[in-house]
Amino acid sequence: MGNSGIGEKKFGLYVGRTVCHRAKKRIIKEFLGDWKMEFSRLCDYADMIKHTNPSTSCWVRTDRESHLGKTLFVYFYVCFDALKRGWLEGCRKIIDFDGCFLKGSCKGELLVAVGRNENQQMFPFAWAVVDTETKHSWSFFLKYLIEDPNLDTRHGLTVMSDMQKLYVSCYQIVSREGVLDISSPTCINYGVMKKEGNSSGDVLSQILVARHKAIITMLEEIRHKIMDRNIAMRQSAETWISNISPMARLVLQENKDLARFCEARFNGDIGYEILDGQYRHIVDIGRRHVHVEHGN
Repeated sequence: MGNSGIGEKKFGLYVGRTVCHRAKKRIIKEFLGDWKMEFSRLCDYADMIKHTNPSTSCWVRTDRESHLGKTLFVYFYVCFDALKRGWLEGCRKIIDFDGCFLKGSCKGELLVAVGRNENQQMFPFAWAVVDTETKHSWSFFLKYLIEDPNLDTRHGLTVMSDMQKLYVSCYQIVSREGVLDISSPTCINYGVMKKEGNSSGDVLSQILVARHKAIITMLEEIRHKIMDRNIAMRQSAETWISNISPMARLVLQENKDLARFCEARFNGDIGYEILDGQYRHIVDIGRRHVHVEHGN
């Protein structure tokens, strides 16, 4: 039974298909946003973000050559200044990359860069919307992230993801374009991380309720959710009983328990030799370096 049949049977009214269709479009436009209008105003939205949030990086890339007379959306990137400073001042140099498909009328993919703070909590600090997930779109995201003037991501950075495309494609592209000094041993370490608890996937599940909406409506809802999340983490930090975070205290206690079974010898200078079962750890405090050897 169609919508008109349901209305006629339940309310004694006949509603034509055209009226139902128009009402549906009006409701979708009201709650999900006008995707055509929002795409046309995306550059204005980026300008407003940079005007109201100084030092924020926000860029839009469009394509006016593929189809004459049309401006096609390609990429959108944003990294708010407050999130930059949060990553620089409160997170370790670890970035976990993740992505997911968008729903609704505006198809595409959302790419997110997630840091990890000292309490082992996820800290999203930059995201991008791309037309499709390809090696070029990942290269675009990484280039903007690494070249951001306020983000010190060029050295000593560990990149983590379970997406093979990020490693195979983007590492080659970004290296070839000279964004990174691959010859430097302190440049970037690539590793694979299984998605376990408190991972970037958990963060995505929290902010992606809006992924079926029009692009500006979606981006604003993501911004609001991350703001609320960061405020909640700050309020939680105010309840800590010491300057050491709860997760760090847990790790410290576990290490203290393990240390009871170790034997440490001081070399009289700035180093130690620590025996732990079959393993020997050579600790150089001056260089902040540990060399591990397996006993015979």
